[in-house]
Amino acid sequence: MLNPKDYRPRLDGQGAIDLERRVRLRAIDSVTDSANFPADIVPSNKEEQAFAQALPTSFTKGLHHSLMGTVARADYEVFVQRLGQPPAPRSMAGFDVPIGPAPVSPTPGDVPRFFHNTRRDSTQPFQTPALRMWESPWAGLMTDLQGPAPAGVAQPPAPALGSSELTAEMAEVYAMALLRDLTFAELENGTSTITVGAETVSVQDVIDELNQLPWFDPTKPAFGIDPPGLSPRALNTQEQRRRMARFDSDAQQLTVQNLFRGSTFGARSGPYVSQFMLLGSSALGADNGIIRFGAQSVDQRVQPDIAGLDYMTEYLEWLDVQNGAAFANVPPGGPAQFLTTLRDMASYVHFDQLYQAYFNAALLMAGQGLGPDAGLPDTNDALRQGFASWGVPHLLALMAEVSSRALRAVRRQKFQVHRRSRPEVLAARLTLFANDHTQGQADPLFAIMLNELRTRTPNLLRWIDLRNQDLNAVTADQRNLELAPHAATATPPSITENYLLPMAFGEGSPMHPAYGAGHATVAGACVTVLKAFFQTVAPGGAKVPWSELNLPDDRIGAVGTLGTSAQGRAAFITDELDKLAANISIGRNMGGVHYYTDYYESIRMGERIATHILYQNMLTSPEDASMRFVDFDGRLVELTSKTRQDNRFPDANETDAGIRITDPATLTNVNIGDWWRENNAASLSSNTGA
Repeated sequence: MLNPKDYRPRLDGQGAIDLERRVRLRAIDSVTDSANFPADIVPSNKEEQAFAQALPTSFTKGLHHSLMGTVARADYEVFVQRLGQPPAPRSMAGFDVPIGPAPVSPTPGDVPRFFHNTRRDSTQPFQTPALRMWESPWAGLMTDLQGPAPAGVAQPPAPALGSSELTAEMAEVYAMALLRDLTFAELENGTSTITVGAETVSVQDVIDELNQLPWFDPTKPAFGIDPPGLSPRALNTQEQRRRMARFDSDAQQLTVQNLFRGSTFGARSGPYVSQFMLLGSSALGADNGIIRFGAQSVDQRVQPDIAGLDYMTEYLEWLDVQNGAAFANVPPGGPAQFLTTLRDMASYVHFDQLYQAYFNAALLMAGQGLGPDAGLPDTNDALRQGFASWGVPHLLALMAEVSSRALRAVRRQKFQVHRRSRPEVLAARLTLFANDHTQGQADPLFAIMLNELRTRTPNLLRWIDLRNQDLNAVTADQRNLELAPHAATATPPSITENYLLPMAFGEGSPMHPAYGAGHATVAGACVTVLKAFFQTVAPGGAKVPWSELNLPDDRIGAVGTLGTSAQGRAAFITDELDKLAANISIGRNMGGVHYYTDYYESIRMGERIATHILYQNMLTSPEDASMRFVDFDGRLVELTSKTRQDNRFPDANETDAGIRITDPATLTNVNIGDWWRENNAASLSSNTGA
């Protein structure tokens, strides 16, 4: 006969609470585990100090900008000081930083703040745009109860002004703006053309221009720069890694197969768009692109923006945006469609909820019957299945959790550490310098960069100038803008060579710095959780093939605009997930708001954040468990929990968690601490062979 206490858990009451406390303390201890999760204090690239007056590469969006696009150093100092310290306890002062444009003049009766352009409105001809606000500038100062502390992860210094890498990154964003309205199939065809001014330009023409830059030709020397010094230096190990990650082993240059692709094998395999952004559930007709979401459904099609309509190609419009004008896009350009063009991808990441694409991928994989990792407790038990533990509800909750932690960590890098300006700003600085408007102490480095672009990619710069002329000829009605009356009193700097970056978004980039990228950090975190939670790696370490999803091979045949790569889609589930992370991250570059390094470094930081949170989840398991994934650099990562008898609680187990990382190329184990900080450590190492 059962004893009454047998109707209760073997460990209950205060004993269970004491054990819970010990587990939570062990999770907390992992935050300060310097052997496995060492915290790096990584500096910015020091341009903020080197160019203290003009601040040409620092994030200043939202502050008062002069007609030359510069801010007062005193205003910037207030901004930086507030970023470093929230208000005193019980203070209601808030984020008290001067924001928006300056008054037109100090005389009574003037509007307190003005923009040069206004919005058209049938009842109010001159409608002042709304003023944007900075987004979560103190999120990086928050403490957290799960995962690494926001200060426990870091990113290496961003590429410096004048370096080969930054020059190539800017040229690449220019190229994306030019090719924004081509379909992905056309992007894979070098003979596809666009019209710029009176010129016909092919995809191969654009690729040929980019390949003239040393960064995109590994046989040529490239150099980095460390401000405040102006002398070129050899590339460090991390710069070399970023450079080589763009290419396949058999194509050491840009081609139609790797143009605008990500840094992983999966991102470079098959058609450009991941099948996870195209296919639907088999039960609803996979080619219809409808994913089952309980009794509802999710449609993979997106609302397109108007083709050919870009923004911020006129200087005063650019200046308004730097002063915080909220110019929104004009209405959508037609009915919903599958992702077809670069502009479509940019539109997707303009309006998405940050883990939307990965939530959809989870629904698709779970709905297709892809099981959890074989090492998870419920997987091989004939009498139970995962739900609250190691099941879909657990997974979906984890994606929201890692997204939140990723956003806080990357906000710290953005606001408190690097404060890197956006591509729209660098393009304007290049334009001003090209038109003989000084950029202060940075002039020698702008000279290096502009000289490389003019001598190596003269056609690219000319095409951007022609494209801007075409866009500026578009009527005010189409762009929904009108010049304000007082704009006649403002004389902008003279510009005859216009290298402003045509932007896909009316408001330009968000009100936070470029580096790292929020979308990319969340992509790295969520894709890591998906790869680890589902069985994307077999127990022996082999990647699980796409066929396990029981979906059509691909959507190429159904939608001819997606591309017809001879490689076919990626062969393995994990590679299509890597491509998904690249699509979302680089989609932001297609809109003009990010650089390649923002993507490259951020997905890897997101991967580390998710790994730490999965490690902490392993500590909570009452039985042995494991999960595996292939990281963004091809290593096999295995997380394990191992239970043992707890001497203080004879009726309970204590759990140890571990991480093992294996390099398949050498079949050797990688030190966890080295893996955790490899991108930061490599950024400080030299490479004299560059």
